[in-house]
Amino acid sequence: MKAWFDNLQARERWILVAAVALLIPLLLYLLVWEPAAKRVETLRASVSAGEKQLAWLQQASAEARALQAGAGGTAAVQANVSLISAVERSATERNLRGHLKRIEPQGSDKIAIDIDGAAFDDIIRWIDELQSRYGANVAQFTAARGDQPGRIQGRLVMSRGRE
Repeated sequence: MKAWFDNLQARERWILVAAVALLIPLLLYLLVWEPAAKRVETLRASVSAGEKQLAWLQQASAEARALQAGAGGTAAVQANVSLISAVERSATERNLRGHLKRIEPQGSDKIAIDIDGAAFDDIIRWIDELQSRYGANVAQFTAARGDQPGRIQGRLVMSRGRE
């Protein structure tokens, strides 16, 4: 290689050295600096998105803790109430007792309820209350349209524990 370089004319050697001197920084920029700069920018964008997500999660976590603190005290106490008592008490509180035609225990942890003419929205809110306040779960729910709009005929089976 040195012999080849020495055989070049002085002008050719000078052009070759200048070209190499320009080519090395260009290659370093294209092969090292630019990919590193792009990676840094990608990581900055990722960190920014992560920070936004973290802020949202912290806010949601605070809301969840507040909701849990508000409902947690009553749920633990009222989980000891029998399922039939919980159903009758909450139905009376929500003015649904007249729409419950039959309440039939099915063992110690299950209860079947026949519903007649109750508003669907009221029944859904009532089920939510039974779940959150008394730890009851919906094992089965069937509903058909009632005589009036928004009213249903149906059967609800609630249970405690695992199905």
